[in-house]
Amino acid sequence: MNGIEALSRGDLAGFAAANGWQHLETATMPASTGGEQLFQGAPHDVIRGAGWEVGRLRGGTTSSSRSGRFLGIPYASYSTQTIPLDAIDVGYLAVRLARRLPHIVLDAPGNEDLLNRLFRGRWRGDRAFDLGGEFADRFRLYVPEGYERDALYVLSPALMALLIDEAGDLDVEIRDDHLFIYQPRGWDLSDVAVWDRIGRLYATVGTLTWDQTDGYYDDRLDARVRELVPLGDVAEPGRRVGPRMRSPLALKLTIALGVGFLLIALLGERLMRMLIGI
Repeated sequence: MNGIEALSRGDLAGFAAANGWQHLETATMPASTGGEQLFQGAPHDVIRGAGWEVGRLRGGTTSSSRSGRFLGIPYASYSTQTIPLDAIDVGYLAVRLARRLPHIVLDAPGNEDLLNRLFRGRWRGDRAFDLGGEFADRFRLYVPEGYERDALYVLSPALMALLIDEAGDLDVEIRDDHLFIYQPRGWDLSDVAVWDRIGRLYATVGTLTWDQTDGYYDDRLDARVRELVPLGDVAEPGRRVGPRMRSPLALKLTIALGVGFLLIALLGERLMRMLIGI
């Protein structure tokens, strides 16, 4: 690791340049779509290398979108949210994987912090999957319903042992073709010891996760789909653990209420009086 002098001055750009990496003051979270960018934070102080990046999720302005069909009619919704910069400080290491995988969330209950509370409130309790033993003491595992066997394929005994040893106080997520490791209290990116730990996480957990998942495929997909998608794909039910209060029924009820209010506005007060016989 070069650029130690630049790092001691807090010169992240100089530190990144000395190692052949890229430094970005702000960026877009990798493998994030729509409104699920973690905590609606924005990446800051990003240092990006080949197949990995490190950064801090801080407050900022984020946008989300949702689209679908209701009763055969397409719909789309957009929203923008601004969060104070100091409201969030979560460090992350993102490692690019060989292929897309089912959504897996490992919440470490030992870090009673912002990230832990957000994980606990975000994922459905009935999606928790208990692997037993010391791993269950360190992590709550959340996986899409029906993908428990796939999670066991990804979380081999060797990988679980590494997660306990190297990341037992951190939160972990596999989303699309990325592995994310989160530090709830943020990274002090001017600290050499922090970079030593990040390097160790990349070399151990990151490398073994790549090796373990390189041959994964979702047998729920048609074989022709697997051949057409170079990085593989995952069937729709496995792509995301359902967030709390986002069930299909709740979404349909929300849309139905919205359509009802729209109809009331269009019909107008006079027609409504006629309909109800006033």
